[in-house]
Amino acid sequence: MNRRIFGTVVAAVFVAPSFCWAQVELKFKHVEGRERELRQVVKTDQILTINGMDLTTKVEQVVTMTVGTGKREADGKLPVRVTFNAIQQDMDLPGGLKFTFDSKHPEDAKVSNPALDIIKDIDKAIVGGGYTILLDKDDRVTSIEGAEAVVSKAGEINPKAAEAIKKQFDPATLKRGTEQEYAVVERGLVRPGDTWERTEVEEIGQGQTITYKRKYEYLGTVKRNDKEYDRIGVKALDASYAMDPASDNPVKVANGDLKVESTEGEVLFDRAGGYVYETRAKDRLKGKLALTINGMEFPADLDLTFDQSTSLAGEPKRVDEKK
Repeated sequence: MNRRIFGTVVAAVFVAPSFCWAQVELKFKHVEGRERELRQVVKTDQILTINGMDLTTKVEQVVTMTVGTGKREADGKLPVRVTFNAIQQDMDLPGGLKFTFDSKHPEDAKVSNPALDIIKDIDKAIVGGGYTILLDKDDRVTSIEGAEAVVSKAGEINPKAAEAIKKQFDPATLKRGTEQEYAVVERGLVRPGDTWERTEVEEIGQGQTITYKRKYEYLGTVKRNDKEYDRIGVKALDASYAMDPASDNPVKVANGDLKVESTEGEVLFDRAGGYVYETRAKDRLKGKLALTINGMEFPADLDLTFDQSTSLAGEPKRVDEKK
């Protein structure tokens, strides 16, 4: 926390107490043999207006996954395995199209149009698959291994499904996302009121990304379920949309000018355990897009809300404690 020193005794009396707040260290701890089960919920509410017509899309996806830390090798390398256990997905799309899928009951899937079968094929390919994060002796992410198996499985089910998730499961994309996740709390010593900013890139499918500039603020501690967690506030300051020109998406976006209409979020961190207990973020973005559909250009207005959360399902366990 930086403050200007004015050099008067009176000012020093009022400024000094802020430096007496206790500092705490926020740092991930990768405990060998520890396993965590996470539940991630992503809700998307989108209104795309073209030529005065509103096209509304609502999506809710629930993914459960296991994150298991292995044993550190002689050279200091540490593997962390991410496995996708289940997916539930509900979609309401323009034109009255609907899609419902639960990987635990795939036979009950509801697909109102055969064109949506690719989504079901993607979900089937992801469930049971995963990848391994490799950390060095200083717990820095060095590489991602095994993600290509998910893409290969998707290709066996449906080649178009493999193409659709190739970018999402690209090792470079996963490495960047993992580094962003760890960097949220890798702040060293902090005290209430300390802030920091980060630029983060989120893949949203088919070569589309949203780049956020986010502000984080350490807010002290809070009790949940009789446990104390460090609380970090999160706000989006800026956002920009981009699409890979090589994307196979039939709708191309030449440029996108987005503004943050509203934003809120927080991270709850278990300092003793060295892991994130819960994260949540809700951002509403509005702006104008230049679309190209079948070679024709259309100006469009976008109103997009992402509401996403990830929470721990129960206390972490050691692998040898599992039954």
